[in-house]
Amino acid sequence: MKLSLFNIHDVALFITVTLCLFLALFQFFYPDKNRIAKYFLLIFLIDIGIGVGAVLLLWQPALKIHPLIDSYVIPYILFSSLLLKGPLLYGYVSATTSEYRFEPFDFFHLMPIVIYFLVLTITSYNTGNTHLYSDKLTRILSLYEWHSVKIIPLIYALMAVHKVRLHRQQIKNQSPEISPGMLWLDIVVWGALFNWGWSLATHVLGFYLGASIADKFGILDNY
Repeated sequence: MKLSLFNIHDVALFITVTLCLFLALFQFFYPDKNRIAKYFLLIFLIDIGIGVGAVLLLWQPALKIHPLIDSYVIPYILFSSLLLKGPLLYGYVSATTSEYRFEPFDFFHLMPIVIYFLVLTITSYNTGNTHLYSDKLTRILSLYEWHSVKIIPLIYALMAVHKVRLHRQQIKNQSPEISPGMLWLDIVVWGALFNWGWSLATHVLGFYLGASIADKFGILDNY
């Protein structure tokens, strides 16, 4: 019998990536009048698929491309995906629950990604120039890299839940019946809140209790 390259946890990730891409494809062809919300959801689904795929490429030994890509490009893609999913979710909820137009201020939501790559540049440059920054500053910046990708998405999930609750209160005055669209929004925002909250809890456990416990919770997080 041939040796298996992937385990059951990898299969779960494969299924997640496939489902995200199929849902994104369906969303692309779905005739929705609210095109802004449609494209927010489309990009959100693709972003989730990219993030899960990056996790698979990062941790699966059988899926190695090139040392430079595996060590630098894939982690950067993963971190960018994690920082982008929050604004995309909030943008989708905003476009669904109210009249939404792009404003220059909306680019502010991309600041965590800009700050992340700025921090990454500083810490990488400091590796070869030890006299430029102190070790303490380098540690603080490194902690920002890891904490930001767990905390920022959860903040956006909380904002999305709050916005859906406000929208629900508004439509209750017009009609007591709950529409399928509201049920869908509840599933999306509460699902994101639970999943991203679990991810933050896993990160905190790993930070204070060690990698072995975090590894078990991290596997459940993938599911």
